[in-house]
Amino acid sequence: MLRSAILSTFILLLASLSTAPILSPASAEIRLPEMGDSSRTVFGDDESRRIGRQLLAELRRRGEILEDPDLTEYLENVGYRLIASTEHSAADFTFLLIDDPRINAFAMPGGIIGVNSGLILATRNESELAAVIAHEIAHILQHHIARRLEDSARMSLPMTAALIAAAILGAGNPEVGEAAVAATVAGQAQMQLDFSREHEQEADRTGIDMLARAGFDPVGMPSFFERLQREQRFFSDTLPEFLRTHPVTTSRIADSRGRAEQMSATAHTDSHAYLIARARLRVQRAANPHALIREIQDNLGSGRFTDENSERFALALALRRVGRTDAARIELERLLAADPRQAHFSALADLEIAEGTSDRALALYRRALTLYPGNTGLGLALADVLTRTGEPQEAIRILRGLDRGQRPEYYRQLARAETALGNEGAAHFALGEYHHARGELSQAVEQLRIARSKPDLDFFDSSRVEARLEEVEAELAKGEKR
Repeated sequence: MLRSAILSTFILLLASLSTAPILSPASAEIRLPEMGDSSRTVFGDDESRRIGRQLLAELRRRGEILEDPDLTEYLENVGYRLIASTEHSAADFTFLLIDDPRINAFAMPGGIIGVNSGLILATRNESELAAVIAHEIAHILQHHIARRLEDSARMSLPMTAALIAAAILGAGNPEVGEAAVAATVAGQAQMQLDFSREHEQEADRTGIDMLARAGFDPVGMPSFFERLQREQRFFSDTLPEFLRTHPVTTSRIADSRGRAEQMSATAHTDSHAYLIARARLRVQRAANPHALIREIQDNLGSGRFTDENSERFALALALRRVGRTDAARIELERLLAADPRQAHFSALADLEIAEGTSDRALALYRRALTLYPGNTGLGLALADVLTRTGEPQEAIRILRGLDRGQRPEYYRQLARAETALGNEGAAHFALGEYHHARGELSQAVEQLRIARSKPDLDFFDSSRVEARLEEVEAELAKGEKR
């Protein structure tokens, strides 16, 4: 609980830092900064990325990130769809699924967006989820952390550095870390709250515009806020983290609803991926899977469901969780026959692997990839099975056809396949990229140096390793100087 308290405190800090006072109370117009505005000299792109990497490494070290390729890919697809409606590049953003049942999302330096699994389960439709993600993207696009520092004489860059140091200090000693964060934040809470409402409103307005352009229903934002506000009185001491870090007021809801209703009406149907994501998290988070099975069976018998396929998918996962694999297989095979979706293939193939029938899993994954070429979750899973069944060369071919992005799992699978082939240099090179993607620069440098020493690399690959090593060493040295 202490580590979660430190992380929660720090996320709260980041949310409050990203709420700079850029408007006077009387101002009616939201003014977005130009790309070259002065706030970026206070907290530049390089500094943001460096801090973001540190925080990302800390999140991963603590095990706070839910490393699920399928769920992460869904989250990325929603985020990238929203970013595509702006002038900005998706390459500047990283989307994380946080393994936390609390209702919250947050933005961090370096374009990192975190979404709690509890938030996904709390939304009633995809537009509500997209609304929260759009809001967090808006915080980053508008350089709120930098503008918070620039516009306030009471919040300086040294204080930000102190807070980051305090959060990282908690990694070794949670009690000390939590005390350090609390001491640094002391005296600032009222100032942060005063400014947060104006900045939250700005992010709402920009997020609503983003929703409309991306084809989501912009009313998803005020509807989600309204429901949280209505339910707030029932939370008492367990107030959702979202309400702590994103204060929701009547005036804020009215403003977001007014803006959303000015947009052209958007009829958005929830995607199958959204319904499946909720089904998977629902089963993962169930404290009593046997009770969940009974609930789902009652829902199916009485017709109390939003989507029958996703309800049956949840039933199959819950059955497997309690060890009823034969019943789970029957449900998944029926789903796959009626609706050959990527999630149905993955779940059935995963069940076959657990049962020791890798040949069936391989057939399922290969068939799925013909229908969904380039799908990251399917590709990573297939590569894993291929490597373990003695086909590492085929695994590497599959991996090379995927969008690797900054997914650590991609490089881990590549390293395993190269090791199986006896390619030591290539394996350590991949491990270097694995650690770099996790924000672990020291470990990345160590692996790249080992790769450089291996004689099995040809001149071209040796040059690639050397160039990459110089880049990562420069990153590490720059961070250590600050």
